[in-house]
Amino acid sequence: MLGNSDKARFLISNMSQEAIHIDKVLVCVGSGEDRVCEQVTDADPERDSHGNEQKSMLSARLDEVTVQGPLGSGKCIELGAFAHLLNRIWRRAEINNGEDGVSRSNAIETDDACRVEIIVIAVYSSEKGVVGASRAFWRKEDGALSPENVKTDQHTGFFARRRMARLHAQYV
Repeated sequence: MLGNSDKARFLISNMSQEAIHIDKVLVCVGSGEDRVCEQVTDADPERDSHGNEQKSMLSARLDEVTVQGPLGSGKCIELGAFAHLLNRIWRRAEINNGEDGVSRSNAIETDDACRVEIIVIAVYSSEKGVVGASRAFWRKEDGALSPENVKTDQHTGFFARRRMARLHAQYV
C-alpha cells in the first residue's frame, strides 16, 4: 500500500523464487453477512465507457487493462487507488441489489469505517491447483487506512487452497 488515505494505491508483488500466474484478484469490503466481494482483475469497464480513460480497452496494451497474467519473481504491479476500487465495488453492489433481496451497497457506504481485504488467487508452477494470498486493511471513518497485520497471509496449505479453489470457481 502506498499512502494511508482513500488515495492510497495498492500493489501486488511476487516475493517467491519463481514466477506466478495471477488469475483472479478480489476485493472484499465489510465482514460477516455484510461482506461484499467483487473481482477487480480487469480494468473497470464503467470508467472506459464514460470516456475517463485515455485509450479504449481495444487499443490499450494488455497490462493496461488487466492484472491477470504472469508476475515474475521480485516484480510488482499496481492494482489501483483505494477510492477507485471502493467506488467500483459500490457500483457493482448497487447493480446486484435486489437480485436476491439483499442490499449489498449498505455494507460499503463510502463514509463508514470498514474492513477491506484484497485476495489474489494465482497458479504457482510447483504447486498443483491454485494458491492465494490476502491482506486486510481497516478504513476509518475519516478515510485513513491502516493494515490489519504487518504481513500478507499466504494460503498455501491444503484447506486454504481448497478455499481459494472455491473462491476461484465462484468468480469465473
